[in-house]
Amino acid sequence: MQYQQIIGHETIKEQLKNIVHSGKISHAYIFDGPDGIGKSMMAHAFASSIVCDNFQQEPCGVCKNCHLSFGNSHPDIIEMDLTIDKNGDIKESISVDAVRELKKDVYIKPFFADRKVYIIPSAQKMTVEAQNALLKVFEEPPRFATFILLTNGLSKLLPTILSRGVIVKFQLLSKEELLQFAVQNGLKDDNRKVLTNLSNGQIGRLIALSEDEELIELRNETLKGFEALVVGQKQNAIDRMFLLMKERQEKASDIIEFLTIILSDIGLIRSGNSGKIINSDQLQALNELAEILNYHTLNNLLMCTLSFSEGQQKNQNYLVGMMKLLISMWEEIHG
Repeated sequence: MQYQQIIGHETIKEQLKNIVHSGKISHAYIFDGPDGIGKSMMAHAFASSIVCDNFQQEPCGVCKNCHLSFGNSHPDIIEMDLTIDKNGDIKESISVDAVRELKKDVYIKPFFADRKVYIIPSAQKMTVEAQNALLKVFEEPPRFATFILLTNGLSKLLPTILSRGVIVKFQLLSKEELLQFAVQNGLKDDNRKVLTNLSNGQIGRLIALSEDEELIELRNETLKGFEALVVGQKQNAIDRMFLLMKERQEKASDIIEFLTIILSDIGLIRSGNSGKIINSDQLQALNELAEILNYHTLNNLLMCTLSFSEGQQKNQNYLVGMMKLLISMWEEIHG
């Protein structure tokens, strides 16, 4: 992986290049920012730079280390998703046992390069016990080991972990940067703008939307279902949205996100900022809804969606929570 392959984050690229040029490579970096914005790609580019024998502005691509790292087969660049156990099951948290297994490898010297680089996704999922186990490595790291923790929020990491790592903050990408990516990757002209808007500054989200045509159709169905809640008959409207969310339960988070964006777009239209809306291809429908819904109602509807999401995080019964959401939304709209 080379830096030039990564869209945006130019300041971070220069920061990491300067670190490698200086030779003052720390034992721990924490790449923090929303999911899907390029943290993993940057971590691999940084790792390739660290192990490259002839690094200048990019990994040289000629040395043995580059051949191995570009082929994702370098034994000294180790990406370990510690949320996956030995049976291949995904866990909600990273356990102390997973970190202890990692520690068994840490003190083994590199095979080819001068350093070993460990990339750990979703590091914010480490339990307190797991973080304390990793802290012991951070306090007395082998001279050849560098850790790159990928997180989507620093609040769940212990201050002792944060104090022993170099924190690199990633920001959401601009629409222009996402559009650049869309053009480079051959997205159809008529899809570029709406997909870029819906991606919310996240390349990972843009890729998912571009590869899953059903997501755009789901957005359309969500908008039609919400329109029914606003202008339709109560039972028919609630039944329509209930059926959509029941049949597409695996996409529940997408539906709630689409609802949130729709409500935000309506608020922008009411404030005279229609040029900033995300669902720009649905302007007519949104304009009609903006004639009906006031700011107070929009705010309360957003609170309904937030309450549903919080309930799901607490393992609330999905069908019960969904019906409560739809009834609450109807009551907010129609009093």
